[in-house]
Amino acid sequence: MESDRSLANKKILITCGPVWTRIDPVRVISNISSGEMGHTLCRLLLAQRAKVTLLQGPTTHGFQHSKITLRTFTYFEELSALLSQELRRHHYDIVIHAAAVSDYQLKKASGQKISSELSCLRLNLVPTPKLITRIKKINPKVFLVGFKLQTCNDATLLFKNTKKLIAKTSCDMVVANILTNKNYKAFLINKDNKLMASANSRKKIAEKLINALKDLR
Repeated sequence: MESDRSLANKKILITCGPVWTRIDPVRVISNISSGEMGHTLCRLLLAQRAKVTLLQGPTTHGFQHSKITLRTFTYFEELSALLSQELRRHHYDIVIHAAAVSDYQLKKASGQKISSELSCLRLNLVPTPKLITRIKKINPKVFLVGFKLQTCNDATLLFKNTKKLIAKTSCDMVVANILTNKNYKAFLINKDNKLMASANSRKKIAEKLINALKDLR
């Protein structure tokens, strides 16, 4: 018999890694996300015998396992399509949206390689649609975990911005991160903007997130 605090057979969708947007056929806008958080969560959830589907971006080191359904993407529009497909075609109990989605894209990407001989190149960027806001609209009952990253060491500002994220996206829980040159801090915050846990490493905050998910009824 499974413990009451078990994620066995729970269907969980995870997004992870960087998300590219196009500049031209050979250049992209990206970020330095490694996908480490998503990979760590996959390992922990495998130990819980959860049924995991991973939507993985162009990470340097990909994650694969025979017991995980892996679907890969490279560009923003590919993740957008995959996310909608998964949510419409399958039932998920939990969505953990850990991918570092591009906040901006070119208003119009070039169809040809831009010359490297230009003395100055200006890119006209516009915001990308917020994919996380789509999740609860498609599946209002799913338990949604979002992520918030900040590079200034100001916890008060982080909590304020996390509160805004919850209001906009209806997240049930948020992993709020502070990443600076010197250290990493993370806070687990619920939909009532209350601090549930904190940690100073990705692995530790991932473990605390899993423990929090195990307490769901």
